[in-house]
Amino acid sequence: MRYIKIILFCLISINVFASNIKTILEKNLIQNFEKRGIKDVNIEVTIIKEVEDLKGYYLVKATITDKRNNKKVDQFLLTNGNILIPDLIDISKGYSILKDMIFSYDITNIDTSKLTLFYGNKNAKNIIVKISDFECPYCRKANEYLESKLNSVDKKNIAIYMLNYPLSIHKKAMLYAKIFEAGMALGKNFMDQLYSGKYDNMDDNKIIETFANLSGKKMEFEKLVNSKEISDRINAQMRYAEQLGVNSTPIIFLNGRKVEGYNTQLIDKGFTLLK
Repeated sequence: MRYIKIILFCLISINVFASNIKTILEKNLIQNFEKRGIKDVNIEVTIIKEVEDLKGYYLVKATITDKRNNKKVDQFLLTNGNILIPDLIDISKGYSILKDMIFSYDITNIDTSKLTLFYGNKNAKNIIVKISDFECPYCRKANEYLESKLNSVDKKNIAIYMLNYPLSIHKKAMLYAKIFEAGMALGKNFMDQLYSGKYDNMDDNKIIETFANLSGKKMEFEKLVNSKEISDRINAQMRYAEQLGVNSTPIIFLNGRKVEGYNTQLIDKGFTLLK
């Protein structure tokens, strides 16, 4: 379904009424896919709102279904039915107006059953999910910023889950994920140490030995960190992340609202919406 996320180049711009955009956009998207040789898709467009100061353009949600396997993906678009605008940037403030709009409407129901609760309790009103790679530089920045934001809210009403997504480009990422999960299984949260970066140039066996000693249960930790149980848990989390359309880190969900990348603007906005 990745082809769905390709920016589509449509026809000549004309002003159309909102009532017509749905029909026009669905037709144009289907024609665009057909020109690419893609015919087994169904498209349903929902008009969300007109964009202020951009007459004739609307934020819409296109639900695209691959009819061969009945898989669906939602994509939010800024369009007048014939032209798609990839982004709107507020130059003076340096942030994406489009991402800010999408944040309010793109809400995902996250299944936390395979994730690792590392902060708060599962009955909390507010659910934060981190999709992260411990070796990713921007994941480290996002973690530090997220921790700073927790000082401004009622911690009793927040639960934070980790969804491990170690990237293959990072040599220590999978090892760090295993260390984190093994630590949590033994009641030890090594998150801050793993994000610190001070182990990145250390031999893998030495890293395991270091955290085994920190765990206070050396033999149990060493057995657990290399176990099938831990590997299966991480692999299950990675598969779930991909079902959510994830292919990069960091991503943070705040009560289902998605923040992609190290985006402090949207993290701040998400925290203002916590109950």
